[in-house]
Amino acid sequence: MDIEFSLLTIIKQHIKCNDKIDINYKFGKDDVDSISFINIVIDIEKTFNIDFEDDMLLMELFPDVLSFEAYIRKLLYPRDSEPHKKPIGALAYESEG
Repeated sequence: MDIEFSLLTIIKQHIKCNDKIDINYKFGKDDVDSISFINIVIDIEKTFNIDFEDDMLLMELFPDVLSFEAYIRKLLYPRDSEPHKKPIGALAYESEG
């Protein structure tokens, strides 16, 4: 799934000046109100099958599109479950055998 494309599609549905939105776009004070923010979050959760943590449901934590993308990536690819990394215990077990 292309995170950037999907995220931009969601944000463009809920923001007033959607013609100039790209991944580097910083939200202005009139771009996103509290209702729009919650609708963006809901659509992100549905699209990416993730759940925002309660303490992350604050507009000021997402001043731009990149901050949404970074948070989505954090939820989709947590450090502990990266496929190219093995747990420390697994490495120790392999070296014994």
